[in-house]
Amino acid sequence: MKQRNPVIILGHAHSGTKALTEVLHRGGVYMGDKNNKGAVNPWWDSLIWAFQFRTPLVARYFKYGHGCIQFPKSEVISTAKQCYKKHMAKWTGGPWGFKVCNGAFAYQLFEKVFDRPKYIYIVRDGRDVILSNGYRWYLTGNPMKHKGGWEYYSKITFGISNDRNHAPFKFPKKPGVTPEMLKNGFWVQAKAWMEHHKMFSYLRWAGWLNEDRYFKIRYEDLCSQPNKVLMPLFDFLGVQMPDDLKGWANKYFTTNRIGKWKEYRKHCKYNHHEFPRPFKLMQTELSALGYYQYGTHYD
Repeated sequence: MKQRNPVIILGHAHSGTKALTEVLHRGGVYMGDKNNKGAVNPWWDSLIWAFQFRTPLVARYFKYGHGCIQFPKSEVISTAKQCYKKHMAKWTGGPWGFKVCNGAFAYQLFEKVFDRPKYIYIVRDGRDVILSNGYRWYLTGNPMKHKGGWEYYSKITFGISNDRNHAPFKFPKKPGVTPEMLKNGFWVQAKAWMEHHKMFSYLRWAGWLNEDRYFKIRYEDLCSQPNKVLMPLFDFLGVQMPDDLKGWANKYFTTNRIGKWKEYRKHCKYNHHEFPRPFKLMQTELSALGYYQYGTHYD
C-alpha cells in the first residue's frame, strides 16, 4: 500500500486524543469527514482505523509479550486499503491523519502499510484517565461479551507484560464479564493505561520506534500552555500553524481538566470507594511519565 505519510495520534483512551484531533483539523490537517452522519463516531470517521483495523488485527495477531511480530501482510494491507478508501472520501489534498486510541499496540502494523508516518504520542495522568473513563467501558455496549472484543481488551490490558495470571481477581478466559471484574473495573482501567505506556517503551527498547518520527505531548502541558506545545508540534509536522488557531486554543484548553482525580468522590458516579485502589499499582508509570507522586491516603 505505502500511501503518503499520515499523521497518527497515539494515546490511551481519554488522554486527549479527540481534542488533539480537533486541533489538527483546525490547523489544516484532514482528520476525517467531521460532518459524516454515518460515521463510526458522531464527529470523526477516522475511528474506522480503530474499529476496522486496530481492534480486529491486534486481537488476532498481537502475541503476548512480543507484539504484532508475525501477521499476514496481504490481510493487513487489504484491511488498510478499505479503511483508507472510507476515511479519505472527502479528502481534497494536503496533510492527513487519524487518531487511534491504544494505538501503540498496532504500531508495527502501521509501519507495514504506510510510508514514513509521523506519530503524536499524547500522555495524561493515569488517575485522571481512569476517572474520565470510569465504568463506561463496561456499562455501554460491553465489548467483552464478544470474542473479538474480549481478545482485544485482554491484549491491551496484559499484552506486552503477559501477566494476566497476576491480576488481583480471576480475569475471564472467555468472552464475558464477571462480578469480580466489574468490582475491579478501575483496576482494569489503570492496568490498561499502564500497559499502553509499557508498550510504547517496549517499542523504543526493541529499536522499532523511529525517534525522528514521533512527537510526545503531555495533556497537562497542552491544557496549561497550549501554544507552547502546539507551535513546535506544527513545526514537527511541517505544517504552518494558522494565527487564529492560537486564540482558539487559549480559549478551548483550560486547567480545570487537570487533577480532577483529587476530588474523585465529587466526579465518580460508580463505586467511588474502589477508585483509589489501583494508585499504588500505577506509581512506577506515573513517576516515569513525570507525574508528582501523591501519598496513598485519600480520606
